[in-house]
Amino acid sequence: MKNQLYRKYYFYWFLEHILGSFGASNIQEKRWLLNQQLSDYYINQPKKDFVQIDEVDSISLEDFKKEYYYKNKPVILRNFAKDWPCVQKWSPEFFKSQYPDYPMVITDYHRDRGGQNEEVLLKDYLERIDAGEAIYARFVKLLHDKPELKNDLNLDMINCLKRKSDYWVATQFFMGPPKTSTYLHCAFINNFFVQCYGEKDWLLMSPKYNALFHPPTDHAPTFRCHEIYEHPSFKETDVFSHIDVYKFTVRKGDLFYNPPFHWHYVTNKTFSISLSLRIMSILSAIRSSPMLSFLTATATNPPALESLFKMTQGKNFLNFYDSKKNKLDV
Repeated sequence: MKNQLYRKYYFYWFLEHILGSFGASNIQEKRWLLNQQLSDYYINQPKKDFVQIDEVDSISLEDFKKEYYYKNKPVILRNFAKDWPCVQKWSPEFFKSQYPDYPMVITDYHRDRGGQNEEVLLKDYLERIDAGEAIYARFVKLLHDKPELKNDLNLDMINCLKRKSDYWVATQFFMGPPKTSTYLHCAFINNFFVQCYGEKDWLLMSPKYNALFHPPTDHAPTFRCHEIYEHPSFKETDVFSHIDVYKFTVRKGDLFYNPPFHWHYVTNKTFSISLSLRIMSILSAIRSSPMLSFLTATATNPPALESLFKMTQGKNFLNFYDSKKNKLDV
């Protein structure tokens, strides 16, 4: 039953993507009903414990590529970056003293969910946090605008972790207080995530659950879930309690490898400063999810190549696309 529901869902998802507005209402309705049937199927299965993610304290570069990178298997490399200058010296005080007037962008939810971006000077941003505001600066292009900060990373080491045919797309900066989070989403790029300060809690799910999270068909090159799945909950009646979910904490000095199209929900456990080092690999993307790879390659909102270019310019990929709202995605 489950496999048949998935096949039907992917068929209608493909049609909706190809046909666009032509007959969209009927297709959307069918896709939504299939999603609810899938959800009901999982909720009627036994409750599952969290999946234990692999953690390694020491590994050779070749073993990492063989056991994890080539297999698109997530892993935490504990203390991998503990000696990097970004881990040794970066802190709220460091950035407040060195870059007080840098314009931080506080990124809220997608625009068609009622969110908006706000630009605020870094010193004011930190003062507002000290005053109790729960505001989160995500996907900031600080290292694009201030390239001297890249000297605090070991980029040669990261380059050794990837294939020679893969290429670097972006280095994005995150800073935020405890309990702020990024809703469930996924993207087409390998993510080497470095925790420079504080700790983050992660929930991670395989792309095999794509249909279960019911992404809107907005022809964007990145993927978000339907609003009912944005904040995972683990009550007996919630679908997340009945699927495979990795739950783990990334600590200061750790590097976490997040393969393409793995759905993730991230919460700052403490005040956190971290980096997302994004590596593009067509082979990794196709291996993770042929369907999402196809949807990404044929995206028009914006086209995939345009979105890659924007990322190399430091743009926030969550806000690339235009609002395409419908009654099943509000």
